Amino acid sequence: MIAPPNSTSETMLRAVAYTIAALNAATAIDIEATPDEKAFFTAKKEELQKLLEKLLEANEALNKYTLTETVSLQASVQLGDKVLEKGIRTAKARIKLELENIKDDAADFVFGSNLSSLLEEELRKKPAAVAKAVLKIDSIPDFPGKEKLKNQLEERIKQQEQALLDRDQGEQARAKLTTNLAVEISASSEALYKLEKELLGLFPRERAYVKQFFYDVAPNRKSKARQPPPSST
Repeated sequence: MIAPPNSTSETMLRAVAYTIAALNAATAIDIEATPDEKAFFTAKKEELQKLLEKLLEANEALNKYTLTETVSLQASVQLGDKVLEKGIRTAKARIKLELENIKDDAADFVFGSNLSSLLEEELRKKPAAVAKAVLKIDSIPDFPGKEKLKNQLEERIKQQEQALLDRDQGEQARAKLTTNLAVEISASSEALYKLEKELLGLFPRERAYVKQFFYDVAPNRKSKARQPPPSST
């Protein structure tokens, strides 16, 4: 079975490389091949070599982006979320300490009596939820460092919002690279199917020979379990 258009990049790379190697081998060692047939092998090998190079480039571009940009952007979002949560806990504790003798419910008024509802908010929605809470800080009594505390929280919110935006843009860039790779995989599959038809046209009675030019991606068939020998009576 020839590698289909929905093959993984690893499978298609192996399939194209195998056919290139087979064409090269046929040119070198098939003593029955005519000069025209050998010229055909060489021409097809060169065509597939170009496809292989494009496939390798597309695969490398996606892998490199995933291992550098995608991983980095995701790490920034995850760490940014923890930094934001840390800021929330610190701010609530600070407000409670500063206003315990003036308005002991001020911290709960800003962040709620239980931080779990805010901390467990969906990651993407959490910055907006925290921003809504931060707006309430203006409504509580003043204390030393109140404005600085509010500004620090707003900075953490903006930082996380930017991290989420950067990740979204990174996902769009990765999607384009994924599409490019899919196009190259499909083109390679089409080239292999076309080559099979051409080889069958050249060697119509030699299907077994033609089959040797292609990497078989068909799943291994389990051999039937041996039946126990009949018991003697």
